[in-house]
Amino acid sequence: MQFFQKSQEQIRIEQKLQRINAAQQEEKYRKPNPCQVTFPEENFIEMIVQQEGKMIKLNTYRFQATGKPKAIVFMFHGLCAHINHCAHIAQKMAQDGFLVVGFDNRGFGKSEGIRGYLESLEIHLSDCRLFIQKVQELQGNSNIPVFLSGLSMGGMTSFRLAVGGNIPNLKGIILYAPAIKTLFSNLQIGTIKFVGYIIPKYKLIKPKRGQTTKNPQITEDLMKDPYTYQEELLPRTISTITVSMKECESLYRQLHTPWVVIQGGLDKLVDPDLAYMLERESPSQDKTVLYYENLWHDVWHEEEIHDIIPKVLQWLNKRI
Repeated sequence: MQFFQKSQEQIRIEQKLQRINAAQQEEKYRKPNPCQVTFPEENFIEMIVQQEGKMIKLNTYRFQATGKPKAIVFMFHGLCAHINHCAHIAQKMAQDGFLVVGFDNRGFGKSEGIRGYLESLEIHLSDCRLFIQKVQELQGNSNIPVFLSGLSMGGMTSFRLAVGGNIPNLKGIILYAPAIKTLFSNLQIGTIKFVGYIIPKYKLIKPKRGQTTKNPQITEDLMKDPYTYQEELLPRTISTITVSMKECESLYRQLHTPWVVIQGGLDKLVDPDLAYMLERESPSQDKTVLYYENLWHDVWHEEEIHDIIPKVLQWLNKRI
């Protein structure tokens, strides 16, 4: 019967999934929301893009640095979110001398566009490059260092922009639970892709609450937030994210930029193994993993963020 014995790796993966699936949001984890601020400036630059023949406006945000900025940190938010979800992090960075900027993705937050619709990763990345270009022009195209940072889909965004190159003065990327390794099988991904092609805008699946954070207070706050996307997820959006996550797995060896990954062991949306896989495969000479065994997916809102922010600031300051 040795033929049917599971390998140590198979056993490890099963145990990992069992631990993740067993983790539940509980009242004992209720803590105040760490994000109690918003970006003080909105629409500091004009971002107009095209969607299906219509011109739409994307909402932009800025936290000015205290004193002359040491560097620019571009923040990118996750799916169904908006950029004010990271305002508490941006505030700490700004107080430490960093200029922090971001925008709400088309169809999310305060930005215009088809609600909840992510037509393609390429279009999203094009919006991000335009934003980076406009901010750097506003800064006089100086040699000020640039860092990219994001949570989940925003982490994927930062990763793909870094791998794609052509970001002037890029000094590093900060990836919070980046969506660059999926927990779905190839069969599941194929099915998702097919449905996204056949019925791209059909309102299909209501986002399941309590899957991103162990803290019920955060879930309740997000459900009351008028700018957090609450409606059914659209098949094309699901397909774009899922397929892009799988594609990222083949790009680890192309990441030469300095990076830090903040990853939790109880992440239900992305594979926690991505942190160490990226560490093993990325040829970058400057790579850091901050791994928290009991951290869930929504790193920006988990209580561990109070420990993470000082470490990220230290990482940034060593690379400017």
